[in-house]
Amino acid sequence: MTQKVAGENKKSVFGVVGMKIIMYFCYTTKKDETMQQTYDTVRQLLEAGKTAEAERLVLQELEVVPNDATLLYLKGRIGAKRADWQGALNAFNRAVQLDPDSPAREARQAIEEILAFYHKDYYNP
Repeated sequence: MTQKVAGENKKSVFGVVGMKIIMYFCYTTKKDETMQQTYDTVRQLLEAGKTAEAERLVLQELEVVPNDATLLYLKGRIGAKRADWQGALNAFNRAVQLDPDSPAREARQAIEEILAFYHKDYYNP
């Protein structure tokens, strides 16, 4: 009888652990779908020229998920669109720290090239 009880306990423990694993993956998938929708919405707002709305949404999401490389990349794009070069660089740098393969790497290089641009005729009339 003790073996049967022990076997039942193992099944119930496995059942609880198994259910937690399934719930975690369901939550992660749902979270990923929700975040993808957020990314798409921000991109659409940027393309429509609604920078303030895009920024509000990105900042709101960053309060919940501060280490999201894609949100930081989008924050950098918003900064670049507003010519806030330092803010854009900060966001892109943080995104690259979190995800070295992020498109923020190329965006950061583009801003650095813009800032490094020197045209001698602009300084010597």
